[in-house]
Amino acid sequence: MLNGLASAILAFYLSLGFVSGAGAAELVSDFDQSSLDEKVWNACQIDEPPLRFEQLTDPEGTVRQFIRVIVDPTTGNSNDTCQEPVTPLSAGQEADVVAEPFGPSLVPASPPEEPGAAECKKGGGEAQRNELRLQQRPGLVHSQEEAHWYSMTFRVDGNVPSCGSARWVLAQWKQERHGMSPFLAQRFDNGVLHVTVQNGHCRCAVAKAEGDFDTFSAVAAQMLPAQTLRESRPIRCIRSDVDDDTSCQPTAMHVFTIGGSAPPPLPDPKRGWVTMTYLVRGGSDGNGLVDVYANSRFVVRVNGLIGYKTNDPGLVKFKFGHYRDRIDGAASISVDRLCFSPDSHVCAPDIQLMP
Repeated sequence: MLNGLASAILAFYLSLGFVSGAGAAELVSDFDQSSLDEKVWNACQIDEPPLRFEQLTDPEGTVRQFIRVIVDPTTGNSNDTCQEPVTPLSAGQEADVVAEPFGPSLVPASPPEEPGAAECKKGGGEAQRNELRLQQRPGLVHSQEEAHWYSMTFRVDGNVPSCGSARWVLAQWKQERHGMSPFLAQRFDNGVLHVTVQNGHCRCAVAKAEGDFDTFSAVAAQMLPAQTLRESRPIRCIRSDVDDDTSCQPTAMHVFTIGGSAPPPLPDPKRGWVTMTYLVRGGSDGNGLVDVYANSRFVVRVNGLIGYKTNDPGLVKFKFGHYRDRIDGAASISVDRLCFSPDSHVCAPDIQLMP
């Protein structure tokens, strides 16, 4: 029998339609095979270098088999060879086939590490792309209005500059049509992991890495049963359809944190494996919801108008890998596990759900 708290959480999710089976999609991938499952993943936006499947043993003895996606000076911008959306377009609609713009960076560049050193070279205007996207077939795609949990265990290695201006997307959720920029994105600008949510052309950072995450989050976790969510503010919001740092205020979109305080800093994937978990429901209808958890700990909630307002957003397009400014050096994102499901227990069984 469910206790009072569990019953309340279940009732909350039922009220939002989170357990509806209609159009539900599910995948649990540990990337334990030595080749890409082409029934699941579409490599039409993989350029160079090729994907690698590797294995290593952590210092604590954990054996990990994972996929490594690399970006280096040879990587181009493969954007024109992907399949069209599979859902029918309404009269007068066009498929979203144009490249999404970067917009300015939400994360200020760090100063050069050595006093008096020259500023890091900024990223070039040409984009680099090495991304895997889901095949658009039943069981792997779902409507924007159908909430799903996504969980991704990953790390980042290589040349990741903290100065200059290297705009970098590691994972993104897009409206299938009527939306150039992702309505939710996991980014790595200027060497800092952060999460952005799109509100029309207003892009807001709602969580970012910085400081001692483990200590801060441990305190927040201890306070969780006694604390409630209160409205807070995005970390920073700028317009994504212009090239300067024009600030903006989101419309009909709200951010909530524990007690209304600043969200706890995210962990740093440059230092080790990180698990980011998201509850995702697009909100072009004004009823969106994004919950962000890091290493099973609650960080922030966003609800309201998420994405680009439209009556027909289509399916969710999910991709991971690299989409970034052209910069020098090579770097990689290694993914040990990727999961999505309408059921949180499938992707994040140890997570303490925020009601």
